[in-house]
Amino acid sequence: MILIYAAAVILFAVQVIPVFFPVALAVCLGMFFTFTSAVHEDINNSHVLVNSLSVDRKTVVTAKYAFHTAAGIGFIALDLLLEAAAGARLPDIAWQFAFSVLGIVWFISFFFPIYFWLGIRFVQIAMVTVFVMIVVAVPMVYHLGAKHDYWGILDAAESLSDFLLYGLAAAVTGLALIASCFLSVRLYERKQF
Repeated sequence: MILIYAAAVILFAVQVIPVFFPVALAVCLGMFFTFTSAVHEDINNSHVLVNSLSVDRKTVVTAKYAFHTAAGIGFIALDLLLEAAAGARLPDIAWQFAFSVLGIVWFISFFFPIYFWLGIRFVQIAMVTVFVMIVVAVPMVYHLGAKHDYWGILDAAESLSDFLLYGLAAAVTGLALIASCFLSVRLYERKQF
């Protein structure tokens, strides 16, 4: 499955399949990879096998977070590496990488607690709903924000130094990931397999 997703990233990055913003598709592929992995685990009852091993549930949850974060970052890095080889500017790539990694981490921070709490059926419905809402709502919010000069948010962000802005974003994202992992461990420890 990783190779199929990596091949898709390569096709988008080298413009075999022309797209406007290939790194955004790499982020989406990282999200879909997490989702499809969870679906396959549920279909194959992998939880029964994993929980029969001599590994505690905290380690299982931590491994899921680490694996899916690394896979998402790997897809992003592959895309940006190919874009750099094609001549993309380095400052643009660094900014895109940081923003994309934050997107993957926030997705994983929301996905796993919901998955462990409500199960795969609800997650399937919720994920389709969320992706449809993103496709519909994000362009509307973007154009509405542009019309109202983004309600002063960009001015406030530009008043901060780059170091402070990126540090604040990384700290908030890190705290969200830690809280999410803690909550997921609690939810996973209560599940019966």
